[in-house]
Amino acid sequence: MSKSAENQEQVPKEYLQAIGEVTVRWNALEGLLHLCLIKLLGKEMTEGRSHVVFAHMAFPQKLDVLSALIGELQLPPGHSLGRYKTEVQPLLKEAQTKRNLIIHSIYGVEEGRVLVSSVSARGSLKMKQEPITLEEMTAVSSLIVRAGATLFIAVTGHPPTQAPHNGQ
Repeated sequence: MSKSAENQEQVPKEYLQAIGEVTVRWNALEGLLHLCLIKLLGKEMTEGRSHVVFAHMAFPQKLDVLSALIGELQLPPGHSLGRYKTEVQPLLKEAQTKRNLIIHSIYGVEEGRVLVSSVSARGSLKMKQEPITLEEMTAVSSLIVRAGATLFIAVTGHPPTQAPHNGQ
């Protein structure tokens, strides 16, 4: 077995669970963005044609469409979407950047520390490896939830309701 494979096998289960949590929460955020786009278009979410355009669109393109749609709306002064560019969009982009680090990195363990390695070739080759803590991963998960709630509030004008947990 290669050293890289051995290092990956050593990634603690809590980290693997945190990766899963980031993935699930990100998918929920993307689904929410999809529904917000349909709402802002004035279409019905129950009609299949409402989903065709956005089903395979990448997240950055959905953000571009969202921004353009908001720009086309005749918003009354003080409307919650008026804060999109200053509050919502930066939060969504930060969540995307941090999610990408979690999801697209290669994980390993050296000297008891969990490390993430990434390679980028946009413009120039960049390779980096850095430690990541479980707290940092949990913070990304929380950031994704906060970004989704902020988007929901901006589009609907009210906070999301939370379904009761078992036993409540």
